[in-house]
Amino acid sequence: MQYDLMPDDAERIAEARNSFSGNLLTDRQFDDFMAATGMMRRRIEEAGSFIEPLNDLANAIARNERYITPAKADTIIRDLFKIRNNGVTMNALLEGLLDREEALLGRENNPAEAELQKAYQSAKAAGLRVQNGTKITFHRALSEEAASLASDLGITHFGAKSLMAESFENTEGRTLSEWGKELDEKHYRPQIDALKKQRSSSRSRRRTHRPSYG
Repeated sequence: MQYDLMPDDAERIAEARNSFSGNLLTDRQFDDFMAATGMMRRRIEEAGSFIEPLNDLANAIARNERYITPAKADTIIRDLFKIRNNGVTMNALLEGLLDREEALLGRENNPAEAELQKAYQSAKAAGLRVQNGTKITFHRALSEEAASLASDLGITHFGAKSLMAESFENTEGRTLSEWGKELDEKHYRPQIDALKKQRSSSRSRRRTHRPSYG
């Protein structure tokens, strides 16, 4: 099974497998629960929440298990998550991200010039990826740049996007979403239209050269 590996993740996975919660599971069950821990970390980092998605995952796993209830699945995901993340619980990870985010983006605080400049450069980098890439939407480019910025600043992806939008509007005098729409129309849309035209032409040629058996 291939996991979304983090530094030292292989050791943490082995530790999780031999833990009390992990040792009770079959290989297939363990794979399912470890996948859930990766999904939960991404959810926390992206949106700054975990209760609802954790409940959804626990219910989804338990639905197909005879001896694992949703409550038990919840406990196992939490246990394995903590082991995989070097003793950091979901709540601790979330609080750390939100505390840092509040320090940067809170109403009584103004982001430092260094953070704003990083955010602006990340926003511009997203635009360059649309301009120079192959069939890349601004939404995708922005999300990936926000993930990188969030990791650098120790905040959520949502917080990183907010900082990018603020810094871009302050610098450019227009919204980041407006610029993204312009880029998609100028660079992404023509590529998709050309691809559709190419596929339509290929289908027409195949129909034209289809052998007759009459």
